[in-house]
Amino acid sequence: MDAMSLHERTGSGNRSNRSDILAGAAALAFTLVWLGWLSAPATAQTAAAAKPVKISIQPQAQSVALGGQMQMNCVLQDANNRPTKAPKDMAVQIEVKWPSGKTKQWSVTVKEGASSYDLTVPADESGIAEIQARQKELLNGGTFIKVKKAGAVSRPTTISAPS
Repeated sequence: MDAMSLHERTGSGNRSNRSDILAGAAALAFTLVWLGWLSAPATAQTAAAAKPVKISIQPQAQSVALGGQMQMNCVLQDANNRPTKAPKDMAVQIEVKWPSGKTKQWSVTVKEGASSYDLTVPADESGIAEIQARQKELLNGGTFIKVKKAGAVSRPTTISAPS
């Protein structure tokens, strides 16, 4: 090896290392700027998350006996499905649709500062009751509750093997 070729290799190596360092610094700067921009919307999302965007119906039990009471909680939720407080009194329309097609409606108010309203509805008809909650400023919510006939008892199924 002569001195010139060694110098050329070292010189080109330095240029390559400098290019790599500059490219890495540029990538780091880009990443830091990009992360800074991402943090601004995250802050906005956190602030928006505190505001109710939907309403949820949460039953205390998935089934009740005919003639009993269906107890449920009407809950205001933020974009992350967490309960959140009402910024003002919010009128909510509750509708129960029975298997026969009959409907029954109630109006309830979630008071300013509250996040939910407890509701009890009589189980007037056997079958699957569909409960819907509507509020003009929020996304609708709903659930289903099974209303069992009075005296209906669940019995375990016995399977016997042939002898």
